[in-house]
Amino acid sequence: MLAGIKVIDFSHYLPGPFASLRLADLGAEVIKIEPKTGDRLRELADDYLFDANNKNKKSIALDLKDEQDVQIAQRLIREAKTHFAMVGYIRAMSLPSMRKGLLKLSTGQKMSLKAVASGFRLSI
Repeated sequence: MLAGIKVIDFSHYLPGPFASLRLADLGAEVIKIEPKTGDRLRELADDYLFDANNKNKKSIALDLKDEQDVQIAQRLIREAKTHFAMVGYIRAMSLPSMRKGLLKLSTGQKMSLKAVASGFRLSI
């Protein structure tokens, strides 16, 4: 159903990976961007929970504060026909800088689907 669609997934913990897993299950190529320290779910839960929510995805570890890694993320986004940016469990005070960072990453690329999940009240 979603064959030919490339999804760039910046999410972590459970809500984002669960949502992008559904896109992968429907045939999208999902590339999960993790920090170089790994998704924090890896340290908070057993491998089964992480694996269950991240199956059928490709993965790359990037430090989005490093300019070379930002360029890699930008290249992945440019190559995508559509991309999906989901940020899970962010502090409300970090949203403006996170939004600015995502806009920097996606400069010149139409973002077809964007979602933000948080355990905190947000105004976007």
